[in-house]
Amino acid sequence: AARRHHIPRAQYRVRNWRQYDAGLKRRGDLGLPPEKWSSLRYGFGQEDMTMARKRHAGEEIVAKLRQVDVLTAQGRPVAEAVRAIGVTGVTYYRWRSGYGGLKGDQVKRLKELEAENTRLRRAVSDLTLEKLILKEAAAGNF
Repeated sequence: AARRHHIPRAQYRVRNWRQYDAGLKRRGDLGLPPEKWSSLRYGFGQEDMTMARKRHAGEEIVAKLRQVDVLTAQGRPVAEAVRAIGVTGVTYYRWRSGYGGLKGDQVKRLKELEAENTRLRRAVSDLTLEKLILKEAAAGNF
């Protein structure tokens, strides 16, 4: 005999609290308001939980790399020194590979050269494309 009201269980299986809270929010079954609104996991107080992103200027990066060098020279571990300047270890090592032995004015010059290099590459690619178009037009392959 077939069951009339069979509901597949997979629809109602909740794997974690986030799914449970999302389901409650979707159905509107929030019940009583919580004592502390910022403790909710679905939208309120999210800005408190994430770290603010910031783009550092080249001079700031060089200064922070020097701070880490000073702290490690004083005997602190690299991980602790990196935490002290407020970045992650991955960011520190990426900065070190890019700005390792540079000074503040050298960073500015490096940025200018990179911008000029990008502009020249774009110009070369445009001229190459024009050359190919003219070559095809001259050969009559259009």
